[in-house]
Amino acid sequence: MNEPVWDFRTALALTSWPSVTDGHAEAYGLEINVTITVGGTMISGTVVSGHKYMQEISKAFRNANTDSPEIIETLAESFEAWAPVYHEPLKGPSIFALKPNYIHLRRARAFDGSGNPVPQNGMLWRGKIAAVDGFSMGEFKCN
Repeated sequence: MNEPVWDFRTALALTSWPSVTDGHAEAYGLEINVTITVGGTMISGTVVSGHKYMQEISKAFRNANTDSPEIIETLAESFEAWAPVYHEPLKGPSIFALKPNYIHLRRARAFDGSGNPVPQNGMLWRGKIAAVDGFSMGEFKCN
């Protein structure tokens, strides 16, 4: 199986949004909705930075009902430890020096062939940019 070819233009478009989110938009509440296609599956959600994704997934672990709070806390801390890594590229000389690999979505929903969202209320989602076949601005909604 061939690895998808990394398309710089697509990657720049998809990953510059989280850079903006990390740099300024989170402070002002700006959110960018996107619908992407990955291997024939349509996924729609709100682009967030890798930093925000790691923070939110840590929070989700901490809010989980469990009989093993120590394990949950260890998992939450392990994801939280990755959050600062996503601020490091912003210190580099230029966005063009970056080669981002993942896009992160909040309230992500995949759509089945009938247009039904799975899950209904969305989830945190992380996907390889190289696997994205196409994208459009805006959130997909089906009545």
